[in-house]
Amino acid sequence: MRHGTHVGANKNAAQSVSDGDRENAPHLLSSLLYSRRVDGVIQPRSSIGPFLEDAMPPSPQSPIATLAHGLERVLFNPGVQWLQDPRSQVYSFTTWLEKIVPVKNFAFERLTSFLPSSRDQDLYVVAQREGRKYAGSTSSMSGLLSQLYYLISGDKPVDTSNLSKSFRTQPQTFTPGQRGAASVILNYRNGVYLIDSAGDAVPGLSGKNVLTWMGTLLEKFLTHSPSEFLRLTRSSDDPTAMAEGPKREAYRYAKSDKFILRSQLDCFDHRLPGTGVFDIKTRAVMTIRHDLLNFEENSGYQIRTVQGLVESFEKEYYDLIRSAFLKYSFQARIGNMDGVFVAYHNTKRIFGFQYIPLSEMDARLFGESAVGDAVFEKCLLLLEVVLEEATRELPYQSIRLTAEKLEGDNNLRVFLEPAEWDEELHGSKPVIQLDVSTKSYIGEMAASGSNAVDRSNFPWTVLWTVSKSALEPHILRRNLTATRRRAFYPLYLPDGVGMRDMEKVWHELQFNPVAPVEVPFKAELFRPPPRSVQVLRRLSRKGRDCLESTTRKLEGRPKLVLGLPNDAEEVAQFVALAHGDAGGVAHLASSGGRSDSDAVDSPTAIGPSTEPRVSEGMHGQDRSGVEVANVVSDNQGATHSGVVPPITELGTADPSTVDTGDRSSRIKEPTRRPEVVPLETPLALETNAGDSDDFISEKTLAHLEEMLSEDQRRIVEDQDGLSAGARSRLLSRLVHHRPGAGSKSVQLIKDLRRHLRDADKMDKPSPVVQEDRTRHAA
Repeated sequence: MRHGTHVGANKNAAQSVSDGDRENAPHLLSSLLYSRRVDGVIQPRSSIGPFLEDAMPPSPQSPIATLAHGLERVLFNPGVQWLQDPRSQVYSFTTWLEKIVPVKNFAFERLTSFLPSSRDQDLYVVAQREGRKYAGSTSSMSGLLSQLYYLISGDKPVDTSNLSKSFRTQPQTFTPGQRGAASVILNYRNGVYLIDSAGDAVPGLSGKNVLTWMGTLLEKFLTHSPSEFLRLTRSSDDPTAMAEGPKREAYRYAKSDKFILRSQLDCFDHRLPGTGVFDIKTRAVMTIRHDLLNFEENSGYQIRTVQGLVESFEKEYYDLIRSAFLKYSFQARIGNMDGVFVAYHNTKRIFGFQYIPLSEMDARLFGESAVGDAVFEKCLLLLEVVLEEATRELPYQSIRLTAEKLEGDNNLRVFLEPAEWDEELHGSKPVIQLDVSTKSYIGEMAASGSNAVDRSNFPWTVLWTVSKSALEPHILRRNLTATRRRAFYPLYLPDGVGMRDMEKVWHELQFNPVAPVEVPFKAELFRPPPRSVQVLRRLSRKGRDCLESTTRKLEGRPKLVLGLPNDAEEVAQFVALAHGDAGGVAHLASSGGRSDSDAVDSPTAIGPSTEPRVSEGMHGQDRSGVEVANVVSDNQGATHSGVVPPITELGTADPSTVDTGDRSSRIKEPTRRPEVVPLETPLALETNAGDSDDFISEKTLAHLEEMLSEDQRRIVEDQDGLSAGARSRLLSRLVHHRPGAGSKSVQLIKDLRRHLRDADKMDKPSPVVQEDRTRHAA
């Protein structure tokens, strides 16, 4: 075979052992616990060039979209680009982008819905034409590829060395949500297996996730002019004006030895290297991701700085490294893309933008930007091996496959079940467990998985073994149940909503009123918010208060936009129409950056007034991805005729910031902002990965609690509102988290103790005053 894979059955592994012997003879060789074992080798590639080859699409496709609103400047300026400079309040881009259109105002039904692999006739036609056995999209493939990467890399940590020193002690592992089991359905059709994501544990659960819809909305928001975007809102008088034409969305179809892979192509700019194609990713802030049902209140969270453990772009970038870069890198390679365009938001407003090239993601994941292609190749070839064994075990039928690589384990567990099974007719559904293991060699020298990835620019060979477990059926079923349980993360009750009220709130939570989907209410899905989530909610409330205070201070001042002197007046009408506030047009144009209605939505709990819900099958942020040459040529005429010269963000020109010299870091370090030192002692923590996302580390949680104490100065100023008992409890909590002698945190605690003592002295009246008060009380 072209990639050098060899499969051979180990006949000695298929030894029969009785049930009694297996349970009562622990001294038997572990190999006897397997009823079948095959092994082989993935050899280094002898050819140079792309691993995937283009496959021509059978149907005409729409041209790839381009960025609107001058956002193409972000593609050519390293680092984060503020939408509005926090120091001068000057906008780098049009004020149209400042406030996100409410989800309930967007007409999702006017768009082409997401097309799963099993319903994509073009994908099936290409697989038949090219003689490939498996076909899938980026959304269904990236989870499996990630699990295989954890296996062959030996749980290699990510590289966060480009971040500030605040993150030097933060975890460098992938997040629990990122590591959660991947589950897919192999839909069998005339010799071809079309791979779909297995979906939610509760059917339709993703429809209750505001981020599912936000991704679709923001993609159109960033690539359409205001007048074009309005046609996709419910305020449009002509709902058919933006009806999709007969052409399909733009896709790339690519082929390997056994696969046809599909990738949706989001955006294009001919000035970028390679094909000029890139992906659009919308990234919600951490309070939204960790506490999805409380998104109304959590939208008060603000990004205030470039660096820092909280309320910063750097924190969101750090979370991206650990929770999203791996799947982004796989998706970009399947689509032959240059990188990803990221918009940071809190569901109500956009804070800024960043373009992250594929080479930068590779450097953060693998340590070097040059090894990503070799990693992708090894993972895809190993996936072909696993699927060959899976379809051998359950031939000519659809299969539900679940794969999980536990951290620290040397095996990848793959569970197989028939996708369609009648238990009344055939009894319990069978479960098959395959254990996959690998060994790496650099040249002829054995190497750990982590070292092999580091040195994969040298000849890298992977030896693999796939073994079928001979454990008892009830044990296999228990293993599968435990795997699925680990992949489940609870939903936290919104603020002010108890379990009794949650069922009503759940059914009223809709995001597309035209096509609502009912999701069964199951009480076991919900939990009271743990301490970590309560801290985030307090931080969101604090952020909302600060934003409203800033809004009041700026009220009456004109909005200043770099290079667009009359922007506020020109877009005011569009903003009012899109947000359903036609009466506020005049006020929007001169409101000190925001109108009263534009500040933030009222911090109410989710209820009947929240955004309504989307048709089944449409997935906002997991949308997958034409022959790229054809699409690129179609887009040459679609790009802007004038090239906008790139400029740096306003924050770079600010004399209070300096470039640290490492342009690959894409993070600029402010020199005037005092460093906030996180507390070091671990705290008890309950994690919530939310939408397959990251968790809050213990040290970050401690840092959050320190910030949420209103900082030391505010504590001293507000001593009148604290009883002696409250002050004692606060001090004891800080002392409990003392990191050790000699650190800055210890000094902070000592200073706080001194301030509290001084405050106590100030609170105590003089003897004369005390005597007067006693006499007056008598």
